Amino acid sequence: AKAAIHNSVSHQFEGEITVTGSPTYCAGINVEIQGFGMWDGKWAVTESRHTIAPDYTTILKIKRGK
Repeated sequence: AKAAIHNSVSHQFEGEITVTGSPTYCAGINVEIQGFGMWDGKWAVTESRHTIAPDYTTILKIKRGK
């Protein structure tokens, strides 16, 4: 999975991550990120986009407090 995370002015971390597609990924759920060092932990999904071509993937916009 690719992740890009930045520290916003509101002292929250926000980012976007692409994962293997699943209809269970939707705004309002929490996901557990692992394998990214200081970025590991629970994140709130604020938006999700599902694509089916060429493979089924889901792009999640994620956020958590500092």
